[in-house]
Amino acid sequence: ANFWTDRITHHYMLYPNPYPTQQRLSQRWYAHASFPLLLQISGTQANSKLVVRSNWEGYLKEFAKSIEIAHEFYEQEKETAHVQNLALPYLQSARKGPVE
Repeated sequence: ANFWTDRITHHYMLYPNPYPTQQRLSQRWYAHASFPLLLQISGTQANSKLVVRSNWEGYLKEFAKSIEIAHEFYEQEKETAHVQNLALPYLQSARKGPVE
């Protein structure tokens, strides 16, 4: 058993700095190289949740779209590389979009 995956069930990203300029896109969570790690640590248990809050609706929509894109990537890769679809636990919520 792993301490972190057995006990932590919720991850919160509260008002992350969205860096609204195009040249700073890679500094947003969903465009950063660590995004797959975020999906991995947040989706290791069936009851785990990733909660993202922002006062910028555009950021939330982009984050949701990145989940859909990640899902498509993992679905293509699982055929050849046998990788786990890390976006799958969040896909339904991402398709639903931001809610208040």
